[in-house]
Amino acid sequence: LNSNRLSGLLPQLPQYLGTLDISNNSLSGPLPLIFGAPMLTQLVLSINKINGTIPSYICVLKYLEVLDLSDNFLVGKLPRCSNGSESKQELNMSPDSTQMQLSALILYNNDLSGKFPEFLQHCQELTLLHLAHNKFVGELPIWIAEKLPRLSYLQLRYNLFSGSIPVQLTKLENLRYLDLAYNRISGSIPPTLGGLKAMIQGGDIPEEITSLVGLKNLNFSHNHLTGNIPEKIGLLRYVESLDLSFNMISGEIPSSLSDMASLSYLNLSFNNLSGRIPSGNQLQTLGDPDFIYIGNYYLCGPPLSRNCSGPEDSIQTSVENICRVVSQITEDSKQEGTRPGICL
Repeated sequence: LNSNRLSGLLPQLPQYLGTLDISNNSLSGPLPLIFGAPMLTQLVLSINKINGTIPSYICVLKYLEVLDLSDNFLVGKLPRCSNGSESKQELNMSPDSTQMQLSALILYNNDLSGKFPEFLQHCQELTLLHLAHNKFVGELPIWIAEKLPRLSYLQLRYNLFSGSIPVQLTKLENLRYLDLAYNRISGSIPPTLGGLKAMIQGGDIPEEITSLVGLKNLNFSHNHLTGNIPEKIGLLRYVESLDLSFNMISGEIPSSLSDMASLSYLNLSFNNLSGRIPSGNQLQTLGDPDFIYIGNYYLCGPPLSRNCSGPEDSIQTSVENICRVVSQITEDSKQEGTRPGICL
């Protein structure tokens, strides 16, 4: 039923319905508190005009594997799913059966709020979590690796998450995609981030991250990260997109950056980077340098128009040149019996 012109409210669903995809229609209004179909395994209602909150009824859908409510107008907090005993009694289910089969939760582009969804502690099969473009707040939970051991895709950009990146996040052995951009995350990136085994082929931003040689996308933009770019970042030869913009990263750009042979997108803007910009290889093929490096007032050299020789360097260079000339004159004067001058 997807991509039609269906409108109105979501109706009561047949008892034995297993899969429902009504995405890309014009459904509106809130979701029913109880909408039937206790055997549902996939519910896809994305790209509609559904509003209101997500009902706690989803907590009792024990066979549900895929829930996609993205691109709607949903608001408020997600249900806790910790004491949904009333709804469970209506379905003759045990109040203690809290474990869910959910493997994909897709809620991006709504207006949802509250902390990181606590009911996900009961979703050990979860592999894909997409919460981008909402208003979730608070710190990322320390239970994420213990309770979500199969998680491979974690997309949290454009929220209001704060605090530091928990060390426990680095224990997600199956994680292949991580996007925390556009939040309020601060502090250094955990050195043990290099232990994300699913991103390893073979065996401040830590040097250990350079062991993730299978990584293709690295985006930590719009946070409060500090420290330097790892010297060996060039080992990430398969990275196609690197975005570290809008942080407080300092120091020089490592020359090994030019070894990232697959790089097609680079954004280092609005940090505290300094020194000469490396050149060569893949860096020469990238787009507008003003976009890539803007907001780093101490970067210099091509492709920027800012010369690496500042005023003091220019003065020093001029003095050295004068000294060389005077020294030459002095040597000539000795031969001619002329009194030498003084060069300070």
